[in-house]
Amino acid sequence: MNKTGPGRPQTSVNTGSSYALAEWMNENLNELSGMTNSEIASKLGYARPNICAMWKTGKTRVALHALKGIARLTNTPLEMLFPMWVEQYTREKGVSAQPYLEMLSRIITPAEFKHIQAIRDAGMTCEHMTEDQERIMSLMLIGPEGRAKLFEPS
Repeated sequence: MNKTGPGRPQTSVNTGSSYALAEWMNENLNELSGMTNSEIASKLGYARPNICAMWKTGKTRVALHALKGIARLTNTPLEMLFPMWVEQYTREKGVSAQPYLEMLSRIITPAEFKHIQAIRDAGMTCEHMTEDQERIMSLMLIGPEGRAKLFEPS
């Protein structure tokens, strides 16, 4: 069990288990933002700094409007934080996160979109690429380290 401070277990009051988003915030929020809880709360429009401690312990779910601000303050892609938010939300509601996480796995980052835009600008669509074009694109995108792993002896 993770602790956010003396005697403060990082578990949900509702489920008794830890949330990935709470753990991420506990480990990264202040360090990546370079701010105190009070400064973060103020930047996000909260009057009381204890909201950050409540997020870090999983006692309070991060509001969606605050998640975008947290991403900005920590220079973290929202695409990384949102699936953790969905996991926490669905577990608290007692529903399966799987359908939502499957859908979210199809969301692309702005950096990934640049590659898709390049394909479109070339007058192509992924649906109309030949198998050879798909293989070449995949090899180019995985980079030298990834390509080397493909050709390592098993």
